[in-house]
Amino acid sequence: MDRIIEISSVFVDLFNSSAGSPATADEPTESPIPVQLQELTEDYIQKILTACCSQQGAGISGFQSGPAVGSSGLRVNEFKPNLDWFNCTKPLLFNKDLKGKLVLLDFFTYCCVNCLHILPVLHKLQQQFTHKDGLVIVGVHSAKFPNEQQSVNVQHAIEKYSIEHCVVNDTDGTMWNDLAVCCWPTLVLIGPNGEPMLMIQGEEFHSQLLPTFIETALQILRQASMISSHDIPEIIPGRNTLAQSLPPSIQPSPIKQHLLYPGKVFAYTKKL
Repeated sequence: MDRIIEISSVFVDLFNSSAGSPATADEPTESPIPVQLQELTEDYIQKILTACCSQQGAGISGFQSGPAVGSSGLRVNEFKPNLDWFNCTKPLLFNKDLKGKLVLLDFFTYCCVNCLHILPVLHKLQQQFTHKDGLVIVGVHSAKFPNEQQSVNVQHAIEKYSIEHCVVNDTDGTMWNDLAVCCWPTLVLIGPNGEPMLMIQGEEFHSQLLPTFIETALQILRQASMISSHDIPEIIPGRNTLAQSLPPSIQPSPIKQHLLYPGKVFAYTKKL
């Protein structure tokens, strides 16, 4: 994984400098993707897939041995069993539900303002690339403080910030450790057979980076018949795997209310 982190960092820096614009991830642009960025991304993807194939998974912490893009390679472990999942009715498995998909893992914690800045980016990606297109976004809640480990608090945050993609509360940070994540937020793109393809640390990356990378990766992998168009009906905003155990006061509401988690009070001349 160290090699993946190293070449990901080089690619992100090179992409940001080649893009030539100061636009950051929270400043989306609709301009066409320049040819040099497209070629840079294609070259990186081919190299990262080759790197994944050349490594042996056995004995490497956080990974299992198994097929990647070639005859051998690395694939990320499944999430631990019995974790609480949100916006879905059952846990998602890499070797079943997510097989044949690009999976964007967003390592975040709800008290991190930088993590909140990433949410509009993820929402836009979710609109641009559907599950049938081949992209699935999974938020991996990785708590910094003990109170952030509680699933009830995570549920509140998901409703407060209108998070619609699937979220898992990784209370022990197992996936965080498996992928050698070290800061919030961190985005990790996992390939269709569970191979790590890209890691982005922090929120300072060019607005074209993720859309360019995902679109290019989908094209390359689709041409190799590695992307599946199967739907994932289990991902339903407002549903979760612990709904029956939550108290009625925090059960997901099917109707959004105007006073859901208000943050300010405006005073008129005669009334609040």
